[in-house]
Amino acid sequence: MRNKMFYKKLKKQNGFTFLELLVAIFILSVGTAGVLNLISQLSASARFVFDKMTAAYLAQEGIEITRNIRDSNWIAEKTWDQDIGLGDWEVDYQEQSLGRLYGARHLNVDANGFYSYSSGIPTKFTRKINIQKGVIEPDNIQICVTVDWTYTLRSHSVYICERIYNWRR
Repeated sequence: MRNKMFYKKLKKQNGFTFLELLVAIFILSVGTAGVLNLISQLSASARFVFDKMTAAYLAQEGIEITRNIRDSNWIAEKTWDQDIGLGDWEVDYQEQSLGRLYGARHLNVDANGFYSYSSGIPTKFTRKINIQKGVIEPDNIQICVTVDWTYTLRSHSVYICERIYNWRR
């Protein structure tokens, strides 16, 4: 008798209908798709930020190398701006001298993570250094560095300028 009541109770309890099951699966699918889309967008944003930081470091490196040329001139007792010509240049840390810019060459990255034009795997980054003498103040040089790259079929760039001075007169 007890078993009969149990089975009657069991028959009265309705389970999920097929329609309720389909709605639940749809809601879970939409939620999962939203989360996956968010993860994809976050990954793309992180990659863009990484590229922008790399470009900023490459631009700053261009200024630092040019400043190092000025300082090396002082050590060698040369004119402070002797090896710093006007116009557009390319430079990398290995050569420590300005090279004439002949189009936009891509920088390479070696196994240690250093960027140069001579060795390594080609990257998406190009760097141009523009040097102008100060018109108002003749004892300064304006250095402007542009680093360009392409990400998701769009061109991006980082542009920084700095003045270096002949403070050792």
